[in-house]
Amino acid sequence: MAITVPRQWKLSEGDADCEVITNPTAGNWLVAVVAVRVVNLATTEEIPEITVGDFARGPWELIHTDTQWAASTHAGAFMRMEVWVCPSVRYEGWPWLAVYSAARQILAFDAGSHEIVVAEVAGMTGRPTVDSVTPVTATAATSLSIPIPAPSGGAECFMLAGAAIDVNSATLTATGSGFTALQQLGVGAPDLKLGPQWKITTTAQTATWTSSAAADWVGVAVALRTTGTAVAQPNPNWPATSLQIGLGYDLSTPLGKVAWTDQTARFLGMDADRGVQAELGTTEQGSGVVVIDNRDGAYTTRPVATASATAAGTTTTIKVPSTTAPLNVGDFFRIELANTDGDLKELNVFQVTGLSTAGGTTTVTFKRADGTPGGAKVATATGDVYAGVKVDLYTPWRLVMTWQGTAYVVASGWLRDLAVSYRDAAWAQTESTSGDAVESLTAINPSALRGEILRRFPMAYWPLDDASGSGYAANASGTTSDVLMERTSKWGAGQAQADFGQSTQDVASIELQPNFKTSVRGDDGTGWGQTGGVAADLATKGYALVGSSRWFPSLANGVTITGLALVVDPNADAILNATADPAVVTIRNANAGGGARGGVFRLQVSRTTLKASITKWDKTTHAQTTTADLGVLQIAGADWRSWALVLTQTTWAVYVDGLLQGSGSCNLPATWTGINIGGEADSFGAGRTWGATHAHIAVFARALTSSEINNLHNAGTEGFVSGEEVGSRIQKKLSTTGWSGTRIIGNAYSPFVGPEGSAGGTVTDLANEAVGYEDALFFADAAGQLQYRSRSMADQQRTRVVFGDNTAGGEIPYRPGWKPSFNPSFVYNKITVSQFGPYGLSSNNVIEDVLSSSKYGTRGPLSRETRLGNGERAWHLANWLLGRYAWPQQRVETITISAHAYPAAWPTVLGIEVGDLVTVMRRQIGAPALAVPCRVLKVAPSIEYGASVDASVTLTLGSAPPQVPICSDSVYGTVGGKVLAL
Repeated sequence: MAITVPRQWKLSEGDADCEVITNPTAGNWLVAVVAVRVVNLATTEEIPEITVGDFARGPWELIHTDTQWAASTHAGAFMRMEVWVCPSVRYEGWPWLAVYSAARQILAFDAGSHEIVVAEVAGMTGRPTVDSVTPVTATAATSLSIPIPAPSGGAECFMLAGAAIDVNSATLTATGSGFTALQQLGVGAPDLKLGPQWKITTTAQTATWTSSAAADWVGVAVALRTTGTAVAQPNPNWPATSLQIGLGYDLSTPLGKVAWTDQTARFLGMDADRGVQAELGTTEQGSGVVVIDNRDGAYTTRPVATASATAAGTTTTIKVPSTTAPLNVGDFFRIELANTDGDLKELNVFQVTGLSTAGGTTTVTFKRADGTPGGAKVATATGDVYAGVKVDLYTPWRLVMTWQGTAYVVASGWLRDLAVSYRDAAWAQTESTSGDAVESLTAINPSALRGEILRRFPMAYWPLDDASGSGYAANASGTTSDVLMERTSKWGAGQAQADFGQSTQDVASIELQPNFKTSVRGDDGTGWGQTGGVAADLATKGYALVGSSRWFPSLANGVTITGLALVVDPNADAILNATADPAVVTIRNANAGGGARGGVFRLQVSRTTLKASITKWDKTTHAQTTTADLGVLQIAGADWRSWALVLTQTTWAVYVDGLLQGSGSCNLPATWTGINIGGEADSFGAGRTWGATHAHIAVFARALTSSEINNLHNAGTEGFVSGEEVGSRIQKKLSTTGWSGTRIIGNAYSPFVGPEGSAGGTVTDLANEAVGYEDALFFADAAGQLQYRSRSMADQQRTRVVFGDNTAGGEIPYRPGWKPSFNPSFVYNKITVSQFGPYGLSSNNVIEDVLSSSKYGTRGPLSRETRLGNGERAWHLANWLLGRYAWPQQRVETITISAHAYPAAWPTVLGIEVGDLVTVMRRQIGAPALAVPCRVLKVAPSIEYGASVDASVTLTLGSAPPQVPICSDSVYGTVGGKVLAL
């Protein structure tokens, strides 16, 4: 069959994930070329982690050979490209397939760009078989070439090559001979332009591009065999089965980026479950048990060894010092090259089969751990590293079963307790318990502002929420540990008083308007503040928070200092009558090259206007220059103010409430070693006391973008980042807490949200609360992906499968024992939805179905709290819930489907997912057929693969949501004989 690319799709985003709506032909392949560029990073290690998946949880994987991943990184330009593949796509029950690319650490729309091109490939067969991967980069070049080696044995290959540049205004032209260009897309600020191309060939090729302007490039080319390795079923009634263990990996690697080790020969059985609790419940932590043959002790937890080879070995031996301990027969290990990067000779895992010691050298004999014949691809050499692979907590695993050419990830997760059981002296197995993605979401959900600060990796972060009387502010950055000490000016405190423990919530800051109160939204902490200082004191007396460190970041690379402050009326009056401008933040350098009193730069309050003012010291002339009355906003205002100071050696910029107030040039030293907050009390300066409450001081080792600064302002004073939807809030929290797995958190039709509530709980708790705003779903699917499905997205579903006895009509039979019922536990005819806005409860929507109440009694209220961006949606939610639950509905608690008993059920047993719509049929003699529409809430697959063989799935079901009209749909959009049009 000729290989074609019948369809392709593309999308670019900034700080949002890319959700590409596709409609490929079921059974064809999808390939995705993804590129990201981030301009606000301090180190290359912060380049975003990329993952690709889809809501039908197809087996997406980052393409790789035994030695090379299909990824290319340009460290200087902070660009990265990856190529992913999903064979034999499917999306039963949906009119389209959402392919989802996540770059989890793009912090703002002006800080990063994210692009994806998805192509459908028809005619590919077998499992993805990679012939070669070739990554390339170039700097300040007008062209790029990627030499693709000749396919091994002259095999026909689908060659896909992608290139991206960092100049969007340039014309990017794919010039590879005989290649066909795929769709191209570009985005600006920051610039990123992506252009893939493809070709079918059996010979070596060179993919080339030209750019009309010099640019930095990332490129990668892959060669996939059009006829891949055949996936043979053991018989027509049982799928090909593959137990895959991620030996050497842990929670930090997304499952789609694991180099799996096949362990099917050890597979004895599996039971798992996942889903959401009950009908009105929240996502539950999934669990499972994987039974693994362990007669050789390979899965018995024990210490492992690492050693350098002392002599050349063979493809099945490596020679290490006999002092290396412990070495055990049965251990797993990898072979690494002996260089500073620790490169892998192969991504494969090997297993020790024998140990022989002579003359101080131990010869380790090994085989491939996946059970295939042979050893390493090349012989081991002197200096190669034997790197033991520990069988440890949270080892990734998944069960992949292929039925009639379509691969399904049946279950996956992380093995967290490898309990060994012994049948007799010669037989052992591990009954390994497994956790899912929900279990890994253990990080505490921070407040909106704390989360925004921490996910930018501050060099120092002082929340200032220390206990009253502590005398110093602890550093919560996790990067450095330097504290801020509360110090008194060398001229004394005057009439000022200072302490930690000052409230950040509901502070009445205006004497004439006591009902006006201001808060740091969603923050349950406190701040540091000083009060009581009179005008005569401010120039020389008072307190300051003072810190010093040799770890403060260099101004040569850019530095941002941010904070929050609140001034109440008496302190504002003192400032207006003072003889010196109070200091917001002053940075010093004890070795500033003769600069005035060690000063480097000061942000201060203009004592005449309460606006921002700056003082800078020239490192060469030692001159001191002040620029006053910046912008239009008072930095000492009537409510909480955010401020930000952005410095390089030659430029400065000041922001108040997220808005630029002034900028200019300067001549500063690269090094600074001291900081003063809220005044000056170090060896160089005294006084300049700012009578205010301070909170959340942070120092970043780079210049934050204007959008990032505005996000920090909104997070602190509003409790959320403007424009957040339910999906984007979940995305942000996953990134904030460092979760690195694959996520399918679509924003299509997702409602906007308002301020966050108080910090606490976990990300799972926050996600469950957010999806409850619209009766949506949040769960971990079989492939280990976290999914959020908005209600509007779910409205476009169709019934995936009908369960019943009419097999000739396509129905799938189920085991006896199901019990349809009208369960009164889920009748609620009184609904209360409370909406919370920036200042607390804003509306309380109470709705009751009087007719239902009169018939069944008042049942409820079913209560729910929302924090929606549009308060009217809370009223709509109340009506939606009333419509769903005011009247009893036929329910089916559980049904079990066996593929072993009915092989045509395999696609259902392997592919059914949480949230799918199904219909359960029952036909009784002499009675009308009973049809119960249901939504799948839990999925529990069970595979027995040892002495006995069976395969089934048990489904926990809830009532299906009502079908809503869909515009332009000939079936679901018809009202009164007419199709509703968009």
